[in-house]
Amino acid sequence: IFKRFPDKEEMENALNTLEVEIKDTLNDEEIQQLEEASSQWTVANADNFQKQIIKTVSEVTGREFNVMGATYVDWVPSPEIILNDVTLSNTKGSTRGVMLSIPRVSIQLTWKSLLKNPLVIDKITVENPVLYLERTAPEKVNWNFSFIGKNAIESSMLGVNSNFVQTRIDNLQVKNGVLNYVNAVTNSTVELLNINGKITLDSLQGPYLFNGSVQGGENSFLTRLSINQLTTDIPVPFSLEMKAKDESLSLNLDGQFLTQSKKLDLSADGSFFVKKPNEILKTLGLLQLNSALNIPAQGGLTYTAQNGIDSIKNFTVRFGDNEDSVALTASVSREDKSG
Repeated sequence: IFKRFPDKEEMENALNTLEVEIKDTLNDEEIQQLEEASSQWTVANADNFQKQIIKTVSEVTGREFNVMGATYVDWVPSPEIILNDVTLSNTKGSTRGVMLSIPRVSIQLTWKSLLKNPLVIDKITVENPVLYLERTAPEKVNWNFSFIGKNAIESSMLGVNSNFVQTRIDNLQVKNGVLNYVNAVTNSTVELLNINGKITLDSLQGPYLFNGSVQGGENSFLTRLSINQLTTDIPVPFSLEMKAKDESLSLNLDGQFLTQSKKLDLSADGSFFVKKPNEILKTLGLLQLNSALNIPAQGGLTYTAQNGIDSIKNFTVRFGDNEDSVALTASVSREDKSG
């Protein structure tokens, strides 16, 4: 605090603010516990904290985790840790060396959270993160981590810091994020830009809930994604709702997936609405119907990705909603030949 407020009067004001904040937040017994929790006070030293978080995240992920910039710890009016230029290395054989890069991370705690075990984080803000996901072979992806699907006992047996894995994050705020997905097997790519929103998670293993906005192509979507707790032997339910801000397009999916499958194992039922269905007609090879069916379309589908085969079944699209409406039904599958 003295380094931040070298002026004596400013320092006294900061100390008074800190004292009021602690007394308003904690009772006498909790203040005593906080004073005795000496292990928690290692975060008071920025260098020690940086070394500890690098060691812990590297152990948990099995990847090289680096904090290239400076780390700052602030205590007024409540604990906050700021990390700069954070990177997480990619898996071996990847075309890129870095899987995740974040220019700035802010970790905000409450005084009560320092008494929790596992730790409870009030808010994490990640600014301009870039996440790179890829499938380099039919049985190889870069998002398989040892802690996924493991309970606290199993994680501990693996040598993973189980308390860290079970850390609860009440609010993970994403600002201007980017997600790139590359499938080298099918030669397909997906890029999502301007990801902004809030993620809540009970632990690093989930459940997860994202509420925010995402840009895909020329459209910006209001997005809600929920994923149950990750397990290795039981399908994990998920649901996705996306609605274009201009209300031109919406998509809803409900399904499940296996996290540790050697091949992607996913199935979902969905529904959609398209205000101007030109792209649907183009995909179906029926662009010549565009002039006749240039009216809103809605429909449903079943999507599966199992054993190297992507399939869209029971794809039904209906143009219009009156007696003269037209409906089309199709099924499409694409097999991963290399698998």
